[in-house]
Amino acid sequence: MAYFGGYELGKSIVPEDSGLLGNMLTGAIAQIAAGVVFNPIDILKERMQAMMKKDYYYSGATDALRSLLKKDGPAGLLKGYW
Repeated sequence: MAYFGGYELGKSIVPEDSGLLGNMLTGAIAQIAAGVVFNPIDILKERMQAMMKKDYYYSGATDALRSLLKKDGPAGLLKGYW
């Protein structure tokens, strides 16, 4: 849903007669919006999957989120995205 919301946002920002570059910009806006939503979820999922091989343990997704925010701040949720 985030991708489609970003696509609709891009369509409202980019003029209709922008041609190929406008379509590419609209797609880029959609991808950025989706990445900002889904990357933090993916980061938490990967941390929880890898916790058995590392020296940390999370009791659940909320604990993983709290720990990540405490250690790396909000930028930690987008680590690896840029």
